[in-house]
Amino acid sequence: MPSSPVRPGAARVGTSLLSVNETGVRKMLELHVVPEQLIGDDQWEFVLGMHFAQIVAILKSQATTIGNVKFIYNAQNPLLDDMVLDLVNDGIALFFCPRAQRLRRIEVYNMDKVVLKFNNTDYFNKRPQVTPTLSHISHVFGPTNPFVIKSENGRPILVMTFRGLCFIFPVDRTNDPQRQSEDGLNVVSYAQETAPVLSKMVVFSGLDLSANVLARLPLHCYVGNIYAEYVKVLRSGVHTTGLEVCVAYEPCGREDRGQTPERKVSVLRFGDSTQAIQSALGSPCKIHFKPDEKIYCLHAADPARNSYEDRPADYFYNYFTLGLDVVFDANCHTVKKFILHTNFPEHYDFELYHRCNFEVFLGSNGGSGSADALDLSSAGATASDTVSSAGASAAAATTASAGAMYAMADTPDVDPSSSSMVEFSMQQGMLVNSCTKWEEIVAFRGGHRSFSPIVVIRNDSTNANNLFGNSCCYCYQNIIFDTIRPSGHIATVTLYPSGS
Repeated sequence: MPSSPVRPGAARVGTSLLSVNETGVRKMLELHVVPEQLIGDDQWEFVLGMHFAQIVAILKSQATTIGNVKFIYNAQNPLLDDMVLDLVNDGIALFFCPRAQRLRRIEVYNMDKVVLKFNNTDYFNKRPQVTPTLSHISHVFGPTNPFVIKSENGRPILVMTFRGLCFIFPVDRTNDPQRQSEDGLNVVSYAQETAPVLSKMVVFSGLDLSANVLARLPLHCYVGNIYAEYVKVLRSGVHTTGLEVCVAYEPCGREDRGQTPERKVSVLRFGDSTQAIQSALGSPCKIHFKPDEKIYCLHAADPARNSYEDRPADYFYNYFTLGLDVVFDANCHTVKKFILHTNFPEHYDFELYHRCNFEVFLGSNGGSGSADALDLSSAGATASDTVSSAGASAAAATTASAGAMYAMADTPDVDPSSSSMVEFSMQQGMLVNSCTKWEEIVAFRGGHRSFSPIVVIRNDSTNANNLFGNSCCYCYQNIIFDTIRPSGHIATVTLYPSGS
């Protein structure tokens, strides 16, 4: 039996079905394999290092040939285990680093559901013509290190490892292999009629599968997009003034472009014009105009803020590959707010954006006081901007092409449990990033809970396909934190200037 794509003992919960296509007679996929790089066909490729959002876009574009895709993740602690896209009909599992959200390894766990070839000519599992025995795999891929016999789920397996490629064969306990000692090494050999048959293949980066190396994305996969290496929120005391954004992009205009992207650092501030933003970040992926206000009731006591009849709609620049939205005032056409997305599961906008790896420093005078911990009912218009950007994202992500919409984040694979991720200091302040939980911010404030959140519900007629639950928005030091349940992670961060 083929082994499960989820490793034994993993705390996997929250499985959801992303897409199903079961109509008609299905043709088996025929894929080429490139060790340490990819698997794919003539129309698409799954490349190690690709961002989760781009893989999803490819799957959507191939809905007629790839169906029944399951998304597996840890809902209680999304950073603990890899995210998995399981192509059930094809016996392929794609494992993503939960922090960087990029493709870490590819497993083919059912050799009867897919046809694989090497060098585009050598089929090594096309049954009944070719049976992927141990000797046949050795013939196709050549010599390698001595085989290793291990135990998986209490059963012995034989592991054949090449650079960036691993083959796993189940071993029959009643059929012990012949062993010959050569130069102190134990060499495993089988008779032709009893040779084990391939059950799993793994494409990974590096020399050792257990090292869990996260590959950098090749430049040819940038497809003209940019991504954010880091985003720093600029602060003056407890007030936000803007962003410092470092973007990476594919060099252009060179015959020999090398193997590394070029980088550019820009500073974006409240009040910047649309021209200044496009000069720094380029054209947005989409421009979205803010829909009608959904929370007029929060402004009923303020006639000046409640006169929306003749007011033009604010608009968003959506930068999906940066995990960033820029909100512009419709009258002045200047920056009004910034929205940063962490792309966690359990949020409505999941898989539409790349993760924005931001850092924001919260001042220490937040402490246990409530002066800068505001009830969102007094900032309703600001909270609505957090919700409004989602509509543009959903429409664009559905229609955008797989190759042109998404660039790949090139973020180092950092241990989420590392204490360096979130720094606490009641005297100096707190450093918040894309992996911080709201409860950690509450703890920094001394456990102070003097205000209620705004509950965001997306179950109306235009958002009927919401697979996840509601989220809660909290306001603290001129920042709105949109949090998700049950993990408590921050889904979006909305930044606005003081006094707005």
